[in-house]
Amino acid sequence: PTGGSMSQDELRSLFGSLGDIESCKLVRDKGRGFGFVTMPAYQEAAVAIASLNGYRLGERVLQVSFKTKRPPPGPPRYYYCCSRYGSP
Repeated sequence: PTGGSMSQDELRSLFGSLGDIESCKLVRDKGRGFGFVTMPAYQEAAVAIASLNGYRLGERVLQVSFKTKRPPPGPPRYYYCCSRYGSP
């Protein structure tokens, strides 16, 4: 792909080289593109993120991460999560 443009098939191929793909979708919005790739195995998804986050595609650098849920609408809510210290 040139100029940072990528087809859905190319996205599937890129992630598919790192594991099984359950679904793959590209969304384009005002010159930006977003890709959503679902992999059935957590470990394969983690490897894909580690391998492709920061990957240079033409003139752009990919940002790859697990999907995070948006907070529900309404007043701000604050969440606290414990951190683990020490060796895993």
